[in-house]
Amino acid sequence: MFEQRIIIKFLVAEGVASAEIHRRLSVVFKSDTLSRSRVFEWCARFRSGCQSVGDDVRAGAPRTAITDENISQVQTCTLADRRVTIREIANELSLSVGSVETIIHEHLKFSKVSAR
Repeated sequence: MFEQRIIIKFLVAEGVASAEIHRRLSVVFKSDTLSRSRVFEWCARFRSGCQSVGDDVRAGAPRTAITDENISQVQTCTLADRRVTIREIANELSLSVGSVETIIHEHLKFSKVSAR
């Protein structure tokens, strides 16, 4: 994705037409090519002076459930009772099941060792 944007930026700087840029990308990247509309969109952005090949920052609600305090509480619950379920932890700490799963797997790096 980013490599195609970099190529688009380079070709726009050389003055290559948007349709030609899409054609060239299609030859090289085949089915992984950005769509024609995305190529044209990025060409327009680079022509208007945009320098970044990254995505725009999007507004959104910050994560409030995955905090250091909640991570610590989930770890305490898990280590106190290895047979506790994600749903039980979520109910006890008033967190969503998805947040507890994220904390367990991504932050604490815990995984299921054996089946019940």
